[in-house]
Amino acid sequence: MTQPQPLTFEEFVERDPNYTVPRYDEITLYFITTGISPKLRETPHFLGLQRDRPDLEKRLTEGIMNRDASIPMEKALIPFEPDLYEAYKIMRRHGASDEELYIRSE
Repeated sequence: MTQPQPLTFEEFVERDPNYTVPRYDEITLYFITTGISPKLRETPHFLGLQRDRPDLEKRLTEGIMNRDASIPMEKALIPFEPDLYEAYKIMRRHGASDEELYIRSE
């Protein structure tokens, strides 16, 4: 079975009026170093991202771990959206599905 095409940037950052967080909200778990995240960082698609773009992975991990906690998460992540989208596309190229990346469907 072939995987559907990756989301466009507009689809990736889309927010449902009744659900203020973006569709990509939980992909950020890959860029946190606590909780379940260390296990996610061992997946083949994340290791592929680290191998292909270590600069991007480092920038996202440092940025998300050090984000301003006084701002709601959905707003604090806006500056990272272009980089998160790039990471999403790379991990998709390494075989991850939207479900594996915790991308909320419409």
